[in-house]
Amino acid sequence: MALSAVLKLSGKEHASLFVGQWAAPFLLLGIYNKMVKQHGSEGELSGAGRGGGAVAGAQINSAM
Repeated sequence: MALSAVLKLSGKEHASLFVGQWAAPFLLLGIYNKMVKQHGSEGELSGAGRGGGAVAGAQINSAM
C-alpha cells in the first residue's frame, strides 16, 4: 500500500490503483490459508485428524 501511495503522489494514477487493489486479495488469501490450517481441508466427512484430540493427548501422556 505504501508503493501505491508513492505511485499516486508521483502522478501515476493507473499504476497506483493497480498496485493498491492487490492488498485485499492477498489479505483474503491469508485468511483462507489460516482457516484451512485450523480446520483442515477434509471437512467433517472423514473425521481424520479431528475430534478426539484430548483423548489422543491423554493416551500419549499416559504412555510416557
